[in-house]
Formats: sequence, C-alpha cells, structure tokens
Amino acid sequence: MVLINSKIFLTEPKLDSYLVKPGDKNIILPCSISDDYIKTSGTSLQWLRINTAGPRLITLGSTTKVNSGYELDTVNCSSKSSNDAQQQIGCYNLRIKHVSYEQDNGNFFCQVDKSDGSLEQSNPAKVIVIGQLSLEKQYKEKIK
Repeated sequence: MVLINSKIFLTEPKLDSYLVKPGDKNIILPCSISDDYIKTSGTSLQWLRINTAGPRLITLGSTTKVNSGYELDTVNCSSKSSNDAQQQIGCYNLRIKHVSYEQDNGNFFCQVDKSDGSLEQSNPAKVIVIGQLSLEKQYKEKIK
C-alpha cells in the first residue's frame, strides 16, 4: 500500500517542477523523515526514479544503487543549527551531482519502507531537463 503526503515526511520535494539544464551540478531533492519512523526497527529509506527507461532504485538505505551521478546528503535538512543531531537523523536528501537528460529527466520519489510492509511515498520531484530536445532538433535541421 502506498500512502502519499503523510505526516511521516518533515520535508519533501516541492510541488513545482525542478527545471534544470544538462551539466547543472549539485541539484538537491529534499527529503527528511520524522524521527519516530527512523527509529522503528525494520524501516528503510530509498529514492526511486521513474523515467522513459522505467523505474530504477537510486538508493537503498545509505547505499547508492546506480552510477556515481547521485549521492545522499544526510546533513543539510535542518533549519536549526547543524549541531542538532536529533533533527539530522531522518535527513535523506538526494543530490544529483551532474545533470544529464537521459539519466535525470523524470520523477523521483523518496520512500519509506516500513516494518509492517507498507510503503510511504513523498511528493514526486518532477525533474525536467531543458535544452536537450532543442539541441537535438537544431542538429537534425543542420543535417537536412
């Protein structure tokens, strides 16, 4: 069962699209989870990407499951001082290190797989990589 936009998320991706360009660096998709859920035995966090290639698990826990184009940012979630370790426990931001159209154009979801088998899902981070299609169109027109 997937529950969307529940109180489990302290921060989650914005509802507006993330407009980025190929080559942009260090794009942060925010996600932080309530401490009550993080401390529950059997709870795991993950980021899922869905694009034209289909669904792909990006992270599972602290492990990045795909190439080095992504990394977790587990320290920049708190609006409080960075010394507030309690607030940082549930920090699970995803950093896109170097944007590419093929890899990053799509929807990203922060998910909490709970010990009871249910799945909680954040707002989708709608990443739109602009510029790539117009470059391809220009290239095809030059060939004609």
